[in-house]
Amino acid sequence: MSMLNKLKKGFSEAGTKAKEMIEINQLKYKISVTQKEIDNKFIYIGEKIYNQYQNKDLIELDQDMEIMCKDIEQLKYEIKQIDLQLKEISKQKECSCGHLVDVNDNYCPVCGEKFEMKIVEEEYETVSEILEYEDAALKPQKDGITCSFCDEELESLTEFCPKCGHATMNL
Repeated sequence: MSMLNKLKKGFSEAGTKAKEMIEINQLKYKISVTQKEIDNKFIYIGEKIYNQYQNKDLIELDQDMEIMCKDIEQLKYEIKQIDLQLKEISKQKECSCGHLVDVNDNYCPVCGEKFEMKIVEEEYETVSEILEYEDAALKPQKDGITCSFCDEELESLTEFCPKCGHATMNL
């Protein structure tokens, strides 16, 4: 067999193997997609059962399912506590509209909801920090949008002033 024929045969076999590999991978992908669809249906069934448990719509759960539902409630509680810690660390609070705002804001800049008055005092560890804060307060404000009622500097997409609650008309 000549070298050219061996080369042709090698390319032909390589092409055939490549086609087989492509076909194998396509079939494996179809299996994976179908398995994912099955998994999603299991998740949906589990969520339905959990929602029924939460709403007390189920007449009877077996012991394992009831334990799992209680575990989910505990995990949701833990997530809520961690979320509160994150907000505390980042000095934010959540408005009923879902927007996160600075803890010192009196109004939500998105929906205008008024918050309870809670003054959060910042702690300073050194005299130099106090002086830096006072120097920053005395510096002229940046060229930005300010509230026409209280002169609070506003972010560009703010619809309500976080300090006084007046609509900004998105200037």
